[in-house]
Amino acid sequence: MKKKVVVNARGSGMGLCCGPTSEHFGSGHNFCRVHQTFRLTPAMEAGLTDHVWTLEELVTLLGRKSNKIAA
Repeated sequence: MKKKVVVNARGSGMGLCCGPTSEHFGSGHNFCRVHQTFRLTPAMEAGLTDHVWTLEELVTLLGRKSNKIAA
């Protein structure tokens, strides 16, 4: 008998424990990681920025965002 494995792309509890982490990963991918074929980041391709961000720039921006939310 075959066993059926059901996998959700996003688990029901993921938003509670891992929301900010996944948001930060997505930001790093979109702003800091250069696509091999296009030689641009996804954010540059979308016209959101004109340069490849350093991780320092990204962390600074995310820190400001977190402070505004906490206040």
